[in-house]
Amino acid sequence: MTIQGILSGIFVASEPGSLVSKRVKEARVLENGLEGDKHVGWFRKADARATRYPKGILIWNSRQISIVSEEELALIANDLGVKKIEPEWLGANLYLRSIPDISLLQPRTKLFIPNKNGGPEVGIYVTAPNKPCVGPGEVIQLHYPDVIGLASKIPKVAMNSIGVVAVVEHGGIVSSGSPVYVVVQ
Repeated sequence: MTIQGILSGIFVASEPGSLVSKRVKEARVLENGLEGDKHVGWFRKADARATRYPKGILIWNSRQISIVSEEELALIANDLGVKKIEPEWLGANLYLRSIPDISLLQPRTKLFIPNKNGGPEVGIYVTAPNKPCVGPGEVIQLHYPDVIGLASKIPKVAMNSIGVVAVVEHGGIVSSGSPVYVVVQ
């Protein structure tokens, strides 16, 4: 089954020590992540998500790209009682429209985006659902200082609705506004 959506935003997180990403019109997708993004690489340091390993040890990077949807972020904002949640506040890389249940995509699901340079499409391979944590909640809290306790609410409110993480299957250049084809395995 194939579902078509729109790549409504591309974001690169390049600031060390900050999870916030910045909107770009297009991005080069390398074989191991988005060019300039701090998550690019074949390996990453183990953190709270990799409980079987000592913190900081190098493990395979199954989180090269994070993907969220407009529809799910609108639902989370509604559940939190705030006007909106921007994808860059979460450190997201790809922001999709018209794929409302992106968080329910299973590992092995593939996303294809036309390559601006022509040739084969850019291929993205879903590895896991993204698990919400307090870090993005703290960024959201900064934008809504009058709403008490947002950071601590995020893990519960956003469970199963804060997108997926993925790796690159085939690189190229992607542009905002391009179609996205989700092939459910």
